[in-house]
Amino acid sequence: MKMLPLMLLSGCLFNGRFLEPDPPIYDDFLVHFLKLGSGDATLIEVDDQVIVIDGQYSRNHLSDYLDQHLGDRPIDLAILSHFHPDHWRGLRPVLEDREIAEFWDSGLFPEGWKGRQSKGYVEIREDLERRGTLVRGLGEREPAFELNQPFVWDANDRVTFTIFAATNRPTARDENKGGDIINNSSIVMRVQIDEWRFLFTGDIIGRTDDDELIDIEADLVASDFDLNAQVLKAPHHGSQSSGHPDFIDRVFVGGDGEPAFDKSYVVMMGWSLDLGAPPTGSGAERYEAMKPNFKLLSNDHERQHIYCTSRAEVLRCDFAEDW
Repeated sequence: MKMLPLMLLSGCLFNGRFLEPDPPIYDDFLVHFLKLGSGDATLIEVDDQVIVIDGQYSRNHLSDYLDQHLGDRPIDLAILSHFHPDHWRGLRPVLEDREIAEFWDSGLFPEGWKGRQSKGYVEIREDLERRGTLVRGLGEREPAFELNQPFVWDANDRVTFTIFAATNRPTARDENKGGDIINNSSIVMRVQIDEWRFLFTGDIIGRTDDDELIDIEADLVASDFDLNAQVLKAPHHGSQSSGHPDFIDRVFVGGDGEPAFDKSYVVMMGWSLDLGAPPTGSGAERYEAMKPNFKLLSNDHERQHIYCTSRAEVLRCDFAEDW
């Protein structure tokens, strides 16, 4: 059994923030869906390997969390789903300060788009390469990243990635959509650890206010891809622009029309108390209406991390305080 290297008392204050209860004891993998402020940040530990996906908005909170729970361990793989500050800003110091073996992004990071947010990004990518990091833009369609073609991760053969969407070019329908151009460049990928499947969706767009299926979610629904997963990270933080019921069905319903798995989860994360409540028509109430095919875990209104691991060959995801 593994325990994280530094165990802290629940409620201790660290850098002005109350820390969560300790992560659960785990056998060989643990997925941390982190509540560190606004935006997404996920830490995955498999055996001795470490994967970080996105970094949320606050500049130092992810770095602080990694310092506390990993010590000086290197990052085997860092992934930026798309270039928006609530995913990128907290990842930047991790890329600058830690040893990173491999880094993936979509390849779309327009220098002219809100320049203060893109400032220095190309230089950071170049610095990673100088330091020996393997940098890959998935939207550039490298041979290893053909869509819907599972590939085993070099660093750990228990982990299989399947890329379903990633683009480094705005599409015609993205014209005049502002930030949606970047949202729709999000890497959509399944991370499979043994038999356990986690679908990460970035901030893809999928529905209108009239509940019309659109954009990347429409593409995925129309595809012949096997999108089934036990755990879905809700697209775009559960906002009203994403999470069309047809897309959710493609994730949780099998080809026979029955639930694909005995137990499934939607993890909703990213809206911060600092930013107020999510927009009307978004968030937990809309996902609750789609049940009972999954359990919804939303950390939007509570500063709680969510952890997933397997116990007795059963996948369990829950809030930190409920382990």
